[in-house]
Amino acid sequence: KFHVDEWSAKARQVANLLKGIANTKQGPLPRAVRRAVKACVEPTLFYGAEAWYPGEVAPSVANPNRIVSTQVKHLVLRLDKVLRHAVRAALPVWKTTPIPAMHREAGTPPASIALAAQQIRFSARLKSLDGRHPLVKRASRKPPRARHTRNPSSTRRVKPTFQSRLQRTDQLLPKCHRPALLPRHYSDIEASPLQTANKAESAGDFLEWLGTAAAATLIVYSDGSQLPNGAVGFGFAVHRDKQSLVQGSGRMGPSEVFDAEAAGALEGLRAALRLGDTRSAVVPTRRRTSSPSSKNW
Repeated sequence: KFHVDEWSAKARQVANLLKGIANTKQGPLPRAVRRAVKACVEPTLFYGAEAWYPGEVAPSVANPNRIVSTQVKHLVLRLDKVLRHAVRAALPVWKTTPIPAMHREAGTPPASIALAAQQIRFSARLKSLDGRHPLVKRASRKPPRARHTRNPSSTRRVKPTFQSRLQRTDQLLPKCHRPALLPRHYSDIEASPLQTANKAESAGDFLEWLGTAAAATLIVYSDGSQLPNGAVGFGFAVHRDKQSLVQGSGRMGPSEVFDAEAAGALEGLRAALRLGDTRSAVVPTRRRTSSPSSKNW
């Protein structure tokens, strides 16, 4: 009760502020005030509802097989009163407007429905936790305890166990596979650099491969460059059997030379695919930048 009184008073302060700047004659647009109610009033009003709201009915403590009322209707009505006050601030309506019509036009459900929806969301969050989370162990249903009687020949009676509020909330949704949060695995093998040979050896290997390539193979050459003034551009050429089929170039906006190289390779591949009857496409890239240390094949 103290929690509901405290946070409903805070939510009413926000609703009073919204109602002071909006009425049936002047004020901000209703959709703007509705967004303020959704963003400010409702989170404040229903803060911590997962911890205290047990639902409209719950199993009895003395007899878990018996369903009884949770006796929290007066708290829900107190929240509903503050929520209606905020809805009246969001809509330019009179005091005689029916309450169901106000909730429908504002898109805000009553407090009882909002609390039930918050229970469903909390149940979904419980289902998304890892199996080793502490709440998963507390929310899991414990098996019933077997109670022995004095007469050994009689059958054992199973006493139903009382379910906590957390366990009942977890059972609102069906069971599902929980995600497994595995620790990150770092490999001890050091990654080798992309360029291991010098420029002359790389050029020789490429020319050797070019002599063995099939005549019908499409080869896409692409390049990216950057001028001293910072302008970045790319170019590409599509060859087949030592003949140039398509060429193209372009200029990019504020970017790096590596972006131009990637754009040139992409546009070259697109041009090769537009030719049709392609068996394979190989993209050897040559990068020319303003930094001499970054020139390689």
